[in-house]
Amino acid sequence: MPLLSVPKARALIRDALTGNGLLPTHSGYFTDATPDIELSGLEGHDFYWQQYYCQHLRLGKVDGKAMPEASRISPSAFRVDARHGFAHPAIEAGFGHLIPAARVQGIAAMGVQNSYNAATLGYHTGTRAGAGLFAIGATNEVPTVALTCA
Repeated sequence: MPLLSVPKARALIRDALTGNGLLPTHSGYFTDATPDIELSGLEGHDFYWQQYYCQHLRLGKVDGKAMPEASRISPSAFRVDARHGFAHPAIEAGFGHLIPAARVQGIAAMGVQNSYNAATLGYHTGTRAGAGLFAIGATNEVPTVALTCA
């Protein structure tokens, strides 16, 4: 397994994703998140998935050109429609509203809908600590595994 420096890993991630259809403006959050997750010890949890992200871009399973749309529900609540694109750009767009609201209101919440895989939620919530905030992340998924009966 070749070892890459963080800058080379970021360039590889950016080039692979944009080469398969992701808007260059959406690549920054990925290029920060992926090496951070790998370096935190969760090998195989995010860098590993880049091959699938690229494949799903090519197949149209995820829209790499989708522009997320954030809407205000209340002074401290926001909804971000990822428009069938990646969760990363939608989360990034939502944080632009969430952080200022949390500073003013003392608490804020954000939901993301119509998105593809968000990878490791710990990265997204952990970046809020850098902004001096406490964050909790949660996700749901459509049930895809049938229970077996003994």
